[in-house]
Formats: sequence, structure tokens, C-alpha cells
Amino acid sequence: MSRLLLAFLVAAPLFAADLTGRVAGRDGKPLKDAHVYVYTAQPKKGLGVICPSCYIDCGKQVAVDPGGNFRVKSVDDKLQFKLLAVADGHEPAFSEYRNPGPGFDFELKRRDVSDGARLVRGLVVDPRGKPVVGAIAMLQAMRLPDGGIGFGRFPGIDPLSITNAKGEFALRVDSPATLIDVRVHARNFGTRIARELLPGVPPQRIEVNVGATIAGRLVDGRKPLPGVRVAFAQLDRDSEHFLGFEEIATDAKGWFVMTGLGTELEYQVLPRMASLAPLAVPARVVKTGTDCSTADAGTLVTTRGFRVAGRVNGKNIPEATRVTIGNGVDVQTVEVKGDGRFVLTGVPAGRYGVSVAARGYDLAPVRLDVKHDVEGVTFVLQK
Repeated sequence: MSRLLLAFLVAAPLFAADLTGRVAGRDGKPLKDAHVYVYTAQPKKGLGVICPSCYIDCGKQVAVDPGGNFRVKSVDDKLQFKLLAVADGHEPAFSEYRNPGPGFDFELKRRDVSDGARLVRGLVVDPRGKPVVGAIAMLQAMRLPDGGIGFGRFPGIDPLSITNAKGEFALRVDSPATLIDVRVHARNFGTRIARELLPGVPPQRIEVNVGATIAGRLVDGRKPLPGVRVAFAQLDRDSEHFLGFEEIATDAKGWFVMTGLGTELEYQVLPRMASLAPLAVPARVVKTGTDCSTADAGTLVTTRGFRVAGRVNGKNIPEATRVTIGNGVDVQTVEVKGDGRFVLTGVPAGRYGVSVAARGYDLAPVRLDVKHDVEGVTFVLQK
């Protein structure tokens, strides 16, 4: 598997193009000390078969010229790119994914360091102690004075920050007494939750590691299945511990390699219903190992998926009415036909909720325990 991933990383692009743009402050003046990084990449169509930061162009960086202009030369023209701009004293910023060419323009906001007593500051470093640029620090939880813990967004607390060229981030909180947990996601590293960070103190050191890998293969009999979306869902989805969902596509030979996962955690590995139907593969639980290790998910073999069919009844079914089946990890959606009928295929065995999205209606979902084909699921549209 390591040779497979290496082949992706060293393959040179057949067609090359440049990424160009400008970095300025909110006043429009060029930021002469700015640097621009190629952060991640993705195919122009479909999902990538390697992690977004594993493409050969990722990690390239350039300094801007005196006019704030930059040019990243000779990137793969088959990809779209997300760039990161950093400048001393300013908030870093990402671009949207764009095709190679001009238009990667940044307007950076000056970093506000007033009222330091309400700033939670962190320093993100790699295992060698080197600052990690462009790491995303997101609010994971707020520690309450009574010892409880709160999740979600809170007034007066910044939802996220991005590390600058020194690896530092700052999140403003509502009170000097507020402690927060922060989820740090850094390119080429595993996601890490730093707990009970304090405001009003020097940057608190957060070390991120490479993380763990899960690898495997998807086949239909002996035939490899390329281009199938494979999801990796941490089994423990408690808000205090959850690191998020990851997804990657199988390559031309059906292989998948997902890097940067949490260490010594159980993950559900499951091909997405929507990209595999009418076939299906039951979710497989795989436990990751220690840092830099690879866990083998084995060969996932397809079976015939189950069929869930029914009808939406009503005098006038709104256009674009949709039916969705899901289990909290995977979903599949179909549009309802003119006569109200719908058919969902490729559903693995398991417990699901089936819901209807119809303009002007609010219907309760139906709960199903799918062990075989299910017919006759009915929704009635009534005001």
C-alpha cells in the first residue's frame, strides 16, 4: 500500500499551469511580507483518490513581490487548488478551490490583539517542534463554571482561527474566566483536540502528530470498483471526542488509503450508498493503531443492496420533492416521481430513518430496520 501512495505523490503532472494573484490589506495596499502556500488540491471532477494535501504541488510556497503579487509556477492543470495567504500582524485566509490561472486574490484583516485577557492563544507544532502554518483551530467545547460542558456556537466566542507563519492562533472568548476545548486540523497531520485552554496567557503549545492510516480494497467479486466514495466515521460520536468525518474515493484498482486519522480509535469504514447502488457493502469497524501506523481494512466485497420503495400521497406534490434514507453516517436521496412513487436501492442492512422534503410540508420521518427489501413506505402530504 505504501508503494501505491508513493506512486501518486511522485507522479509529475502531464499539463502544467500557474497560480497567480495578489495579497493586500483591507485598505488595498500590498502586504509586502506576505507568503502564499498551496494548501490542498482536488480533482476538477469527482472525489480525489488520495488525501487533499498529498498531491505533489501541495506545500509549494512563494513570497509576494513589492506590489503584493505572486505566481506559483507549474501546477497540475487537471486539479483545483486551495491557497493560504499569511502576513505578519494579519489574520491568515484561505481561498476557495479554483482552477489554475489568475484570480487568487486575498484581502487580509489585521489581527486584533487588544483585550488580551479574553484571547485564548495557541502554538501548533509538529513532532520536531516546528511551527505548523495554516492549521485550523475550531471551537470544540466550552467549559462551564459549574463543571459542565457546552457544545455548538456561543455569543462572544470565535468559532475558529488559522495559525499564522509562527504557528500561532487566537480565539476570542466572552470572559477571562472561560476555558475552551479546541479541535486542531492541520494539513498532513492527524486531528487533535486540545482541552481546557486558558485565556490571557502566552500561547499554549499543541503538538500534532502524523496520525494513523486505514487502507483497503473494494471489489465486486474479483472486479475492482474505482471511483466509489468511502467514508470513515469515528465510532465514538460523542461531541466531546468526535474528530469529524473523512472521505476518499477508490482508485482505478479499487484501493483506498485514508491518512491523518485519529490514533487507537474505532472507525466505521463504509462505501457510500449513493456511489455504489444497487450494490452495497455493510460497514466494517476497523481500529487504528499508533502514530504513523496503517490498519488493514481488508477487502470489502459487495452484495446486492436492499430496496426501499414507497409513495408520497397528496393532491399536489410539490416539484423537487425528495425522499432521503440515512443512518447518521450515510445518506441517499432520490426525487419523487410525478405519481408520488420513489425507489431507493443499494441499502445495506441496518437501522435507518426515511424522511421527505416537500416544500410547504413538515412530515415526521419513518424509522426502518432494513433486513430485506421494504415496500409500501407511505407519506401523506396534508396541511
